[in-house]
Amino acid sequence: RKASDVPLFPPPPPPFFAMGGCGSRQSKEFRVQHVVLFKFPKMTEEIYADMQVVVREFNALPGVVAQFRAHGTETEGKEATLKLLDWPDRTDGYTHALLILAEDVDKLKAYLHSTAHKEQWMTLTRPVLEGIIVFTTELALDWEAELREQAMAHICLFKMPAATEADYEKMKEFTTTLSADGIRAAIRTPGHPSAGAGDVVDLCAALDWPNKTNGFTHCMSVQADSPEQLKAYLHGEDHKQWVALAKPLMDGGDGPPSVIFDFSLLISGSRAPALA
Repeated sequence: RKASDVPLFPPPPPPFFAMGGCGSRQSKEFRVQHVVLFKFPKMTEEIYADMQVVVREFNALPGVVAQFRAHGTETEGKEATLKLLDWPDRTDGYTHALLILAEDVDKLKAYLHSTAHKEQWMTLTRPVLEGIIVFTTELALDWEAELREQAMAHICLFKMPAATEADYEKMKEFTTTLSADGIRAAIRTPGHPSAGAGDVVDLCAALDWPNKTNGFTHCMSVQADSPEQLKAYLHGEDHKQWVALAKPLMDGGDGPPSVIFDFSLLISGSRAPALA
């Protein structure tokens, strides 16, 4: 089947805590966030279903939880979601997001080099992949989907090549002062404090994995408890203040200065998975 025939939102997989392997996990803390945006314009329903099977394999790995979704809410596709949010399309053609939380850098490395990722996942993605961004940071936002059935993730990748450490500290401070109802946010640069100097170069060396940030320098992660609360944030005073702070720092060069991607949130980084 052609991509145009594929429902943007096939029935979701079981909640992450019902997937194989999660019940044996002991740690309650995840310290690494790994976001991957894909361009899959020729995705088919069959390939999507096969990818979800592999995501179950990811969730069977120790110290890792994962989800893979298309842009949109749990019931609406991209066009309807953007209409609901009354917001322009700033995905730059990216169609799907893989969100992985790992207990530590070693657990993320084990996932990256696992058979499930290097063989099963890549075998499925290579024929339909037309673009990718990989952005890994410390986990600064406890994604909390378990008690919020309509939770949304709002991932904002920015190119801010001239941003100073002072600029970065101002942006981090801003995310802690958001007052919009049902909104939590954090911004981080690529890298992890446990990997050498903490920057993306040392993190990629620790992971034995190439840098695929594609020039993006900052990731703002936003959780909204519902699409309606995300809309209220996007059109509210908090977001206006954020744009005033961040926009002067953006420089996309020959490409877009930002990529914005919204998807349903199924996983949590704040508590241990429960047995189904």
